[in-house]
Amino acid sequence: MVEQLRIRRSIQVMWQEYLQGNEKPFMELIRAWHGIQKLSKTDPGNEHSFFKIGGFHGEPFRGAGYGNAAWWGGWCNHGNVLFPTWHRAYCMRIENALRSIPGCGDVTLLFWDETGEETKGHGVPAIFHQEKFFLDGKTIDNPLYSFEFPQTITDHVDPDFLYTKASGYETVRYPYSGRHNRHCCTQCEDLFGQSGGEPQLQCEKLADFEIEVTEKDAKGKAVKKLIPTGTPRKSEECLKEPNFTVFSNTTSAMQWNDSHELAEHVMPLESHHNDMHLAAGGFDVPGQGDD
Repeated sequence: MVEQLRIRRSIQVMWQEYLQGNEKPFMELIRAWHGIQKLSKTDPGNEHSFFKIGGFHGEPFRGAGYGNAAWWGGWCNHGNVLFPTWHRAYCMRIENALRSIPGCGDVTLLFWDETGEETKGHGVPAIFHQEKFFLDGKTIDNPLYSFEFPQTITDHVDPDFLYTKASGYETVRYPYSGRHNRHCCTQCEDLFGQSGGEPQLQCEKLADFEIEVTEKDAKGKAVKKLIPTGTPRKSEECLKEPNFTVFSNTTSAMQWNDSHELAEHVMPLESHHNDMHLAAGGFDVPGQGDD
């Protein structure tokens, strides 16, 4: 039997359709995500639970590289040519888990266009900031907003980068890194409010920042130039790279840049992937500040 073609649509488009009355497709998506998160609480070891599948990529950092900082503690391939293909298979595994939830057999992962005008103007899609969602006659925690750890995670990768989490820890986003859950963010909101800042924008805008660098021209003369570093620009720049190896990962890109001083700096796919981890997931690394 030939499987029906899986169509993966824009989350921004589907969300707008939901708001305009075409609710079923988006509700099925939320039902699927809610289902694999519910499995995380009732049966964390279930092959379709978000907790189980999430462990292939990150915490609890068990796998081929357990305890080895060079592997980042688990199965995920970072900094090598397998980065894009490994993550492609990983996303497929998540999608299959979503489709395992009753009534969600046609659900597919949605994509988020980080380069579109909607993103440049408004940043992270609104559904990711919404704490609750009305589904099947009741209000539930929005599974696209946060995740609660069903059991304690003990990290042994690097004492300077402590990822240990207690049972019940609820994920929060930048700039709330290090808070225990969403209810511990009030003091941060007060601080930002007093300084006239808007903490949500820290995550939302994924701004088109620019940095000044000094490069050598063809005659060896030092020339200063501005390099856009925002996520949308990185997404566009990575498609211009000279070969797949350089495109695929940060290690190869850095080596290329070191070896080609007179050429334009290359920007790998992995770079803006890392930006999204920090913007959406937050970080708390000693000595790294919060820029």
